[in-house]
Amino acid sequence: MERIITYRLEGFVEMNNIMDQEQEGFRHFRGTTNALLSLTQAIFNGFNKDKTTIVIFIDFEKAYDSVWREGLMVKLYNDGIKGKCGCGLMPSSVTEKLDAWSTITKVPGFKPVLVCHKDLLSPQSYCCKFADDATIWHSHSDPKVIQEKLQKDLNQVQKWSNDWRMKLSIQKTEYSIFSKEKNKVQNIKLKLGNTILKYNPNPVILGLKLDEQLNFNSHIESTVKKAKRSLGIIREIKGIALVPTKTLIQIYDSLVCSIFNYASSIWQSSTSSHLDKLNEIQRKGLALCLDLPSQSSLEALEVLSGTLPIDLRREEMAIRELGKINSYSNNVPIKRKFEIWKEEENPEKFISPLGKMYQQTEDMKDTELVDINKIEPQYEYQGLVSVIRAPDYWRNIGSSKSRTTAQIEEGKQIISEQLKSQTPNTAVAFTDGSCLGNPGPCGAGAIIYINDQEEKLKRPVSNKGSILLAELIAIKIVLDYIESFSKQQIDTLTLFSDSQTALGILTLNWKSDSYHQTINEIKGKIKNLKLFHQIYFITGQIPTDLDNLLTINLPNAESINQLLAEYIEETNRFSG
Repeated sequence: MERIITYRLEGFVEMNNIMDQEQEGFRHFRGTTNALLSLTQAIFNGFNKDKTTIVIFIDFEKAYDSVWREGLMVKLYNDGIKGKCGCGLMPSSVTEKLDAWSTITKVPGFKPVLVCHKDLLSPQSYCCKFADDATIWHSHSDPKVIQEKLQKDLNQVQKWSNDWRMKLSIQKTEYSIFSKEKNKVQNIKLKLGNTILKYNPNPVILGLKLDEQLNFNSHIESTVKKAKRSLGIIREIKGIALVPTKTLIQIYDSLVCSIFNYASSIWQSSTSSHLDKLNEIQRKGLALCLDLPSQSSLEALEVLSGTLPIDLRREEMAIRELGKINSYSNNVPIKRKFEIWKEEENPEKFISPLGKMYQQTEDMKDTELVDINKIEPQYEYQGLVSVIRAPDYWRNIGSSKSRTTAQIEEGKQIISEQLKSQTPNTAVAFTDGSCLGNPGPCGAGAIIYINDQEEKLKRPVSNKGSILLAELIAIKIVLDYIESFSKQQIDTLTLFSDSQTALGILTLNWKSDSYHQTINEIKGKIKNLKLFHQIYFITGQIPTDLDNLLTINLPNAESINQLLAEYIEETNRFSG
């Protein structure tokens, strides 16, 4: 029951954009790295423009326990969370409603405080949020200007916390100053209420320890200490029982490598002298697992254990992270910041986390011919989506691989009946895709009939794609073509495809594990075209072999065979 409530509430909140876009906590496909990257990249942007950045780290005491529940319930109700999904679970009386809502807010995984967190700051403030923690910053060449702006933000935070009855932790709320010029910033005083905030030169945010010049040396020192403690655990395990070497290496990967990996795409720009300290930990850890002398060669230990060198692991993590960022939609703040960063013309004096990651992806592109821009965009959580029931005739037409003669005849009959019922201003399109190997070189083609006029379309798709991608692109090229016609020219489009999967995804909300960008683009085109045209999709009943298609009475039907041969030839060109 708790999971059902959580899932439905999360879906509604995400689909209706109730959650603050800057909120990175407890959201699908978001996490601490996004929040950390937003902050550190802003600081480096300031460094490269000779600006100082002052950051305030805000902390609340027992936020989920102290929040004003009655006000939160009203806020959620005004945002549309009512009925049986949210407050509809509550009984009729007000008192019983509040008691029931108190129970709902304790559902594991559901964080209603994040909703009221949305109006914590004005849109003009620079911030990142993770759960009930918030970080605010401003950059400027004059520290006094920063102080004035941050004090206004603090006053707003104080008012917000009073309104929502959430107590700020004065001891944990602190500020830090980041500047490449030592001793430049002095006499900064920031007040929260009547208390002057404490200055911390080495703040820790979401497990990342920062320093004033952001060289991350303090974080690496902390990482080394944590890794040494983990090595101690492995040493104890090895002393207690006879554990196989393979198991010890797995334990090392879980306990130690996970420490090395966390946020490594951000702190990898640290000095080589500090990064080398991690290699020393790796050498001792692998020697311990392999029962070899601790002075053994690190390269030999990594080969024997099958462990990736730390620098290569950091590079892999950075490339993966930037690929994920690049695949986000522009609704995600870090994606917008990445796009803005790419438009900067001046080279970086101090290489930033995004700059380092981008450099690594460009090196990969030059050496391995792998471009992150070709990575399929990340699926974004859209909450609950209803699945439309498929037409009844789908159950009778069979699979394209096992379709019987009777099913083929039924398919041809359906096509014939559809064609006979078309109005003069109707476009009839037949689409198909071809793939050699699946995955392999693939192409797409279509024939469109408009008032007895025939138009042949074909397009090579990819040198390594799937049949589903080819079928989707075949549908897309038809929609691209129809976009150039007005409603007076084409009133209705009837599209025939032999891919139940493709049209199930596009029209019945079937789930797809790939090609999300292509699918979303096609869905967008369908939505726009439906404003001016009626569109009907008929799928599954079309025989896949061309001889059966040729028996249908279409004008110049032989051109289908010729068209498919042409785009299959285009496909072969990719594999040459």
